[in-house]
Amino acid sequence: MGDRRTVYTHSTAGLLFGLFGGVVSAFFTYFVTITPDGAFVLDPGAAFTALTHLGDAPPVRWPAIALDPFLPVLQLMVAVLCSLSASRHVGVSLISRPRLLWIVLFGLSLALGVLTTATAPQQAHWLGLLITLLTLSLPHHLSPRPAP
Repeated sequence: MGDRRTVYTHSTAGLLFGLFGGVVSAFFTYFVTITPDGAFVLDPGAAFTALTHLGDAPPVRWPAIALDPFLPVLQLMVAVLCSLSASRHVGVSLISRPRLLWIVLFGLSLALGVLTTATAPQQAHWLGLLITLLTLSLPHHLSPRPAP
């Protein structure tokens, strides 16, 4: 912990792939439902409809169903905030504590979603979150310091 310093860092690849992950996640959350046999069905609003039928789902699925409508927006915000050039308090590997926190939170959400999804084809729903999670793991680079 004693080797932390404040520097300007950025991740261009993190921003681009993070936004892509958020868009993929939004596509599967807001527009398409994957049936148990793997067919893609256009179903706008299915994530919000699932919230109204929360009691019909097994209790182990409740957290995934409750988080699902909000994850794409959260992913897009985190991808931008964690990737743009900014002053960050980082360690040796140029990773900040907030980025580590989001990696852990998105990792837990991904694990919960994958473990509670009924069939293997339906696991494609979590692809956007996986992309964002991997994006947050990309290394940052030192940015030139902005003029005062």
